[in-house]
Amino acid sequence: MLTQKDVEILNIEQKYQGFVRVKSYTLKHRLYDGSWSNVMHRELVDRGHAVAVLAIDEKTEQVILTQQFRIGAIQADSPWILDVIAGMIEVGEAPEEVAMRETQEEVGGELKILEKIATYYGSAGACSEQTTLFLGSMNSESLPQYAGCKHENEDILIVKMKYQEFFDYLQSAHCSTASLTIAGLWLKKYLSV
Repeated sequence: MLTQKDVEILNIEQKYQGFVRVKSYTLKHRLYDGSWSNVMHRELVDRGHAVAVLAIDEKTEQVILTQQFRIGAIQADSPWILDVIAGMIEVGEAPEEVAMRETQEEVGGELKILEKIATYYGSAGACSEQTTLFLGSMNSESLPQYAGCKHENEDILIVKMKYQEFFDYLQSAHCSTASLTIAGLWLKKYLSV
């Protein structure tokens, strides 16, 4: 099995520092036949790691989702994306802490974590971000219609869907994020539907 020791980093140059960092790597790596690749250049978007939460209300049999503007979808028909609760992990924070904080910020409710679903790369070909996805339970009866952190320029619509409506949505052309798809497929298995 090839590991980190099979990569030789020759140079790293920071190209950009803002909300994300872009680094240019000059490297080579071992090939499956045991030889080494040619020297190559790769750019890496480094933005830290994230948490995502599929919140459910077990009493009402609903999922609680967020809809908000996302710059990554700026070229889509609508850059307002329906998705799970999500946020960035700051240095020193545990993913579970971030899940609780982001749930409070994005939907205004208290979360009970039921289970860690997965940790995965969203686009390992160019981005270092790993997302840790949780299933959480909450009481959705008193949630506001809108939420979000004003100092982060968040304007979030809170969307509640019955489980079957959510599963139908997953099959539609409108479902456009990996976190939502992974969480939804996992929930379907979790509920044995």
